Amino acid sequence: MKGPPDFRMRSRVRRMIYSKPSAVLLFALLVLFVRGAWEMYEKSVEAREKRDQATSELTTLEEREAALRTEIGRLSNDRGVEEELRQRFMVAKDGENVIIVRSPDTQEGTQTIVVPLDDRSLKEKLMSAVGLGGQ
Repeated sequence: MKGPPDFRMRSRVRRMIYSKPSAVLLFALLVLFVRGAWEMYEKSVEAREKRDQATSELTTLEEREAALRTEIGRLSNDRGVEEELRQRFMVAKDGENVIIVRSPDTQEGTQTIVVPLDDRSLKEKLMSAVGLGGQ
């Protein structure tokens, strides 16, 4: 005797599900899903590292921008421009002398601007300051 058609159908489906080819197919799908998940994990780690690097670069650039803005502010007036010219090109105004003092153990020098001494006497300087001097 044959069982009801429903029972035979369930039995056929069970045999197909529990067969070796379906187990191999399910295992292959599992491997594909695990591989995809692993690749997504690696991409997420890489993206996190790139984000951290970009954040670090942004911080560095913001610090540089602040320094440049400060430098622009310093150079926006005549005094700042004069200081920069004196420092970079070792120039002096008319009547000033430039003296370079070098440290004996290093070759680095510091620049000092010296105004020449006036040959007039103290009395002549005082008279000139109050407007009574001839010079």
